[in-house]
Amino acid sequence: MEKYLLLVIIISVEAIFLLLQKKSRTFELRDKGIEICYWKLSYRRRLIRTLWFIPIAVIELVWFYFTFKSGFLTCVIGILCGGELIIQLVYNYRHWKNGDGG
Repeated sequence: MEKYLLLVIIISVEAIFLLLQKKSRTFELRDKGIEICYWKLSYRRRLIRTLWFIPIAVIELVWFYFTFKSGFLTCVIGILCGGELIIQLVYNYRHWKNGDGG
């Protein structure tokens, strides 16, 4: 039961993260320095942050497999996270190359 509660928390955090990305931009995007808020980064910096997240996602999937002992559940989570990463990569790359917002 505790494992499924952890799964619900992880999915909830992902959903909140995606909703916050859609927040309207009334501020300047940053391309230099440290910035905690993802949505304040330029598209180039978002792309770099997404690329850095790939090894972390692989480690999380390995941890997920050994915690839940379910290959099917790990595959489902892997497909969802992998799909999200690919969408973020393509989206941020296109906006960066088009010159949108930095």
